[in-house]
Order: sequence, then structure tokens, then C-alpha cells
Amino acid sequence: MKYPLVAASLVAGAAILFGQPALASAAAQDAVAEARLQPGEHEVTLNGLSFHYTVKGKGPVLVVQAPGWGIGSAYLRNGLAPLEEQFTVLTYDTRGSGQSSHAVDYPTLNESDMADDLERLRRYWQLPTLDLIGHSNGGAIAIAYAERYPDHVHKLMLVGTQLIGFSDRQANKEQAAWRRADPRFKLAVARFGEDAPKQDADFTQWFRDTAAYYVYDPVKDGAAFLQTVSAPLTGAAYALYTSSAPRPQVPPLSALPTITAQTLMVVGRQDPVCPVSVSEKLRQEIAGSRLLVYENTGHFPWIEQSQRFFSDAASFFR
Repeated sequence: MKYPLVAASLVAGAAILFGQPALASAAAQDAVAEARLQPGEHEVTLNGLSFHYTVKGKGPVLVVQAPGWGIGSAYLRNGLAPLEEQFTVLTYDTRGSGQSSHAVDYPTLNESDMADDLERLRRYWQLPTLDLIGHSNGGAIAIAYAERYPDHVHKLMLVGTQLIGFSDRQANKEQAAWRRADPRFKLAVARFGEDAPKQDADFTQWFRDTAAYYVYDPVKDGAAFLQTVSAPLTGAAYALYTSSAPRPQVPPLSALPTITAQTLMVVGRQDPVCPVSVSEKLRQEIAGSRLLVYENTGHFPWIEQSQRFFSDAASFFR
């Protein structure tokens, strides 16, 4: 649904009629900003790229940063829906993913460029600062944003986050070992080791087959997660993202102390791709940051430990 800026024109016109041009300008700007954050689906073109974003809920604005490798934002929009009871939740598809621009004429997909995309969107939304959630690779984008634009992040929640330039291969191997030993993960383990297809339909099915790999209990939580993946994934974005490494534009690990936002990390003890050690590194480097480790939890804490997660998130952002 598109939102015309009729309100802005009416308010501005009334103010001008009564001889208050300065008031008219301010009122018009406020009306424009309000229209851009009205509940519903929106599209905007910035710097030559089209971005699709969705606004739901009521209360303080909470921006959700999706990963940039082709999964889009639907799984977060659906999975984090309980936050809409207390917050205006704003989700958007990164460049190349979901319903945002699929142009392939840019040479790379990297976190640095996507952090700049978020800054353009922040200015468009006319938000002085952001309360920001980033999950997985979305967390890496949020970290890059908080490093590059520290004055524009108020609170930062990093969930099962990736940290570019830092990994724990031993922890990943240990998680992979017990999954290989558990027959419930058989299909997920087999497909996880395959090369990802490039066609959207095949790539989406490949991801759905691997989804159980990411959770602690595939029987209880695998299907619940898949219910939130309501839109096709973008194979071309994944191929471009994975071919863009290394990422010299991303701020180095030494830049982490420049983050001034109030920061909370939440991670599952059994996260197979973004282990606890990643979040521990962030806690060491970001002044005043806090870390919550959920036991018996993989990569999707809001699915696997929903009651605790939404209580912790609401408390942090309130």
C-alpha cells in the first residue's frame, strides 16, 4: 500500500494561509516523516537502488537489520512479530534480496555498503537515532553501521551475530560433530555440505532442507522456524555475497571500541554458525555491553526460547 503525502500538503497549506511559512515548513516535514513510517508496505529509491520496507505495530520505532546474503527480511518480520505489541517494528530487505533492488551491476555485496544503505534509509525515515536489532549476518551489518555512524545508534541488540574478521572454527567443528551423530539432523547435514544452487527456487529449497541444522532441537524448532520463512530466497544475492570475500571495506576489529550504543548480545550456547565466542569478543571490545547466553539454543533464540527472548528484548529497548 502506498502512502500519499496529502497530509503534508493540507497542514502546510493551512499554515501558509494564516501567514506562518516557517510553521508550514516544519509541519510539512513532520507530516512527510509520519507518512514514511505509517503501518504497511513501502518502497523508496535511494542512491539508485530500490528498497522495500514494512512497518508494523505501535510504540517506539525498532529497526530490524536483516542479513545481506539473500534471505531477505520476511523470517524476521514474521518471527519477531510479538515485538509489535510494544514497538513499531520496521523491517527492510537489503539490496539484492527480497523485494528490494535485484540489480546485479554493483560488483560486490558487502557489509560496509549495506551499512551505508541503512544510513540513507535512516535519513529518509528522519530518525535522529536508531534502536537496532541485527541477527546473524544482519548483526555484522549492524556492527559496521554502529562503528561508522556511532552518533546515530541509541541501542543495539545483536542476536547470534556474525563478526567479520573473527571466527571460531573449533567451536563450529564441535557443533557440526554432534549434529552429524544425531539422525534427526541427517538431511540438514547432508545438504549443508552441498554447494548452494543459484536459481531462486532451488536455493530456497536448499535452505529449507538445511534449516534444521541451525537449531538445537530440530523436531521442536525446525518446523517452527520454517513457518516464518514465507518468501523466496535470492540465489543470485548469495552467489554474489559469497564471491565478494575478502571484505577490506568493513571496519577492522580494532574499530569495535568506537561503538557507543548501549549494546546487548544474545546467543545460543549451541549456535552452529555464530558461536558464543564471537559474542564474547564483542563484550570485551564494546564498552558497557552485556551478553546473555541461552542454554539448549541454536541460531534462532526467538524461536527456541521465545518467552525469555521477548522478555529480554522488551526490557532492553524499554
